[in-house]
Amino acid sequence: ILHPKIRVKYQEFLEKSEADGRELVLLNIPLLLESKIYKCDQIIAITISPSIQKERFLERARKSDPDNFLDKKGDLEKKFEQIISSQFNNSEREAAADFVINNDVDIGCFEDQVEDVIADII
Repeated sequence: ILHPKIRVKYQEFLEKSEADGRELVLLNIPLLLESKIYKCDQIIAITISPSIQKERFLERARKSDPDNFLDKKGDLEKKFEQIISSQFNNSEREAAADFVINNDVDIGCFEDQVEDVIADII
């Protein structure tokens, strides 16, 4: 289990950020809501429709191993379903978050949402 080591790294980062006088610190914590072990001042959830998430997952896999992708596609689809089943769904994320960013959009719209959330926080 890496969680204890990761928590120590996050804590060190937060302490250094505070000492440096940083106004805002963002942490990317996979499974934050599911694990319930991190304390955060505010939570930003990033949501995406499962179909787009699956499409992007498979595209990353295809790019990382294009020669064997078709042979592994069935196993990759099963792996994706296992990953999704261990995560909160979008409704659960939205209910637990202070802010929600939709990742079904192009990068420009995504960046606009991020800027809006940061402006709301600071």
